[in-house]
Amino acid sequence: MKRFLICADVEGASGVGREEMLEGDEFQQVQELITGDVNACARGIRRSEPDAAIDLFDAHGLGGNILEEQLEQDVHLLGGGWVDILFPLASTGEMARYDGLFLVGQHAANGTKDGFISHTNSEFVALRVNGRDAGEAEQLAWLAGAHGVPTLLVVGDDATQREVNALLPGVRTVSVKTAVDRKAAECRPSEEAWREIESATGDATANVESATASTVEEPIQVVVFLAHPSMLESAKKFRGVSLEGEGGVRFESDTFVDAWLHYQTIARVCVEFGLYREAFRRLYKLDGAKEIASEITSEFRALPYAEGSPIPDVKY
Repeated sequence: MKRFLICADVEGASGVGREEMLEGDEFQQVQELITGDVNACARGIRRSEPDAAIDLFDAHGLGGNILEEQLEQDVHLLGGGWVDILFPLASTGEMARYDGLFLVGQHAANGTKDGFISHTNSEFVALRVNGRDAGEAEQLAWLAGAHGVPTLLVVGDDATQREVNALLPGVRTVSVKTAVDRKAAECRPSEEAWREIESATGDATANVESATASTVEEPIQVVVFLAHPSMLESAKKFRGVSLEGEGGVRFESDTFVDAWLHYQTIARVCVEFGLYREAFRRLYKLDGAKEIASEITSEFRALPYAEGSPIPDVKY
């Protein structure tokens, strides 16, 4: 029995053509649309491999974007969160259990001006691998490829299609919309997009035995660009990095998996820490802010010694 993994983001989903749809009351429509894309992909897989096991990774934010009750039968939702789902798959080698990877709802890399909601893991980070600008679709494809798993299809906007054609030769693509700019796109009718996703998935699944895993030449040269000096200040402290230009750090890894784990750690720690540090710098200028911070610090310092604390008592 073959096993396939579908990774679903939302910015590149069919029918999602305005930035405002990604927040607030309209987000339920986005959930329905990306669930429709996933179902079209699942139907395509089953058209060629009726008994296939299909796992689904909700790749947007921490998950909660897929309407599980509307999924095609026997599609197993793994959950969401790159750290929660992808880190274990990558670091333990479990990714190798799959026969193929499908990427739906994908968007172009940060810095792509004509890509709808283009970004790379966050709007504050850009990634360059072996001298070429790369986005999330390439990360996922190379991560799978490092485990011998081919990427069979990528679904997104026209900008994503161009990016994949340039960096992942041989991987089939379906474009469901054309970006007007970063905040708006002209979408194909969803029913039409779903028919093409199902057809392309079916063809790709039928030819899985001849598919080639996407890989990058090792050792891996990585450059991480960060949008704010406060983020860069944190990145400079990581072992093995050196400055790259005005806003980036460079490092090298022997394998793509190691490079990806290191990049993810740098990006996530530095963006969050940089944002918080800048926020605290500004908040401290407000009347009473230092007193409030001191009160919160005192509360936290008491946590390890509170009754029921998970911190173990040490007795020698």
